[in-house]
Amino acid sequence: MKVTRWIIGDLAGIVAACLLSCLVLLAVGAVIFRYVVGAPIAWTEEVQTLLLLWIIMIGMIYGKRKNLLLRMDIVYNMLPSGIRRGLAIFQELVNIILFCMMAYYGYKLALQVGAKLSSMLQIPLLWLYLSLPVGAVGALIITLLQLNELIRGREVE
Repeated sequence: MKVTRWIIGDLAGIVAACLLSCLVLLAVGAVIFRYVVGAPIAWTEEVQTLLLLWIIMIGMIYGKRKNLLLRMDIVYNMLPSGIRRGLAIFQELVNIILFCMMAYYGYKLALQVGAKLSSMLQIPLLWLYLSLPVGAVGALIITLLQLNELIRGREVE
């Protein structure tokens, strides 16, 4: 199970970091070409939007793996361990519902508008909207693994 969590969670962090590096390099290059060279590159904004959405969704997988998603830790840490465990299980069940809905409706959205082409690069918008179900399925898998550990009585790493 640790191997699965590493492949999905930690690899997602590596991919998100690489995409972020590409985004930063592209943004710096676009600024240099626009203001220093005087020849703006028209397609950079579209690629930056695509990269940013994928970074967000893949970063969500990594954040779920490292337990970095939003939670009120002050209140959570004040509770007794039994209530904390029950609350954590409830939270994971709510996350499962949320990620299933995100995957389902994200997939429907990707299919609905995926055939349209982007204005500058003329690539299918499917590549933009597919980030939502991919991120949701990755986070769902991590959630199921974490729920399994909580039910078995182990602390989630």
